[in-house]
Amino acid sequence: MIHGAPPCAGQGHSGTVVAKGADPKHGINVIDDLTLKIRLDAPVVFFLEALTYPTALPMERALVERYPGGLWVDHLNEGGCSGPFKIKSYGDGKQISMEPNPYWAEAWGKRLTLTEVRRPLVHSIEEGYANYKAGQYDFANVPGANYSNARGLEGFHEVPLLAIEYFALNFTQPPFDSLEVRQAFALALNKQLLVDRVYRGGAIPTNHIVPRGNPGYNPNLFSADGTQSLTGDQKGAQSKLQAAIQKCKTNVPQPDYCPYITNGKQSTAITFVSSSSNATRGDLTARAAQQWSDILNLNVQSEVAGGEFGRNTGAAGGPYQAWIIGWLADYPDAQDWLTLQFHTGAGSNVESVSDTNLDNLMDQADREQDSAKRVQLYNQAERTVVSDIVPWIPLDQVKQYWLQRPWVTGFGLNSLLTMLDYNWPNVAILDHAV
Repeated sequence: MIHGAPPCAGQGHSGTVVAKGADPKHGINVIDDLTLKIRLDAPVVFFLEALTYPTALPMERALVERYPGGLWVDHLNEGGCSGPFKIKSYGDGKQISMEPNPYWAEAWGKRLTLTEVRRPLVHSIEEGYANYKAGQYDFANVPGANYSNARGLEGFHEVPLLAIEYFALNFTQPPFDSLEVRQAFALALNKQLLVDRVYRGGAIPTNHIVPRGNPGYNPNLFSADGTQSLTGDQKGAQSKLQAAIQKCKTNVPQPDYCPYITNGKQSTAITFVSSSSNATRGDLTARAAQQWSDILNLNVQSEVAGGEFGRNTGAAGGPYQAWIIGWLADYPDAQDWLTLQFHTGAGSNVESVSDTNLDNLMDQADREQDSAKRVQLYNQAERTVVSDIVPWIPLDQVKQYWLQRPWVTGFGLNSLLTMLDYNWPNVAILDHAV
């Protein structure tokens, strides 16, 4: 069995109205059984890349209508899967079992070697890794803290991802409603030291939002201190903080962030949150909090939150001041990293960024047909976000690393953390002793 196979393609939004034939009144037309026509209101260079994301894959209309309100995702054992495998059983919530999808095999003219794939459901990477070491699985992701040991083991694999881990700062919560405070925290952090001590080579420290390897990556990006340093600018950080403190001394009434920064380590606590499901991020947060406390002489704390924890955890009006999270590219285009994250009103703009000049830059880049000009515009937008707005403190570019048994052949993940459908016929389990 392989833990890590995609359960099914086609997970996402549903219910789009389509028309038969070339009906100009509808944006999506079904021309024939093999042809779908999509009309756009403007040329979009990244549109084809966006269609590679699973939410763009087709779904069975009958299944969606039978279970409205998104409940069809709980009934994929009845159909709806367009990938090489289909759901066989949900296994009482303990594992998903999949079997070959004959419709996929017929459409592609390919036959799968595997007869079943079982994907256990675990609460954390650490739990899955422990179960692998106990001999229960054929595949498991490796926790960041175990990277240096695991890389010497048989069956170790790694690939750099189009993914960034970062600290998100909530603009609607003091003290991060202050630009100077956000800049101070960004400048104070020694990312090189932090990432090296926690990951020991398992991640790449970065100042970037658009990751290396993604179209639009800017190798000449300057961080908030005007350099490419990954070790921070501690004196610059302290200067920014003093500028914020000065406003507390001169402004009447005082800004609401003042209690957090004006009384040294006796100030009101500033709390960075991590998820209980990721011990490595908890370690990163605790170490970063210590750096900030020491360098800025503030009361910075780390906290572990249980239950649901996602990118919207500290969204505008939410309970958290700051939190650690990550973003893996939906599709390889800078638009996915910038416009979707920081444009006013964008669904992923959970930090509440709203800047007219930045919006204009990203709008121009989204519409630009010349690739070189698009990259220049996105590079400019990224510089603005990193230096002049600071909704994120980028920390590291993630690698994906995993262990798989030597009898598993043909399996591998790419930089978007997926196993391409057309590669699954090459995956096999060799004869081995149980």
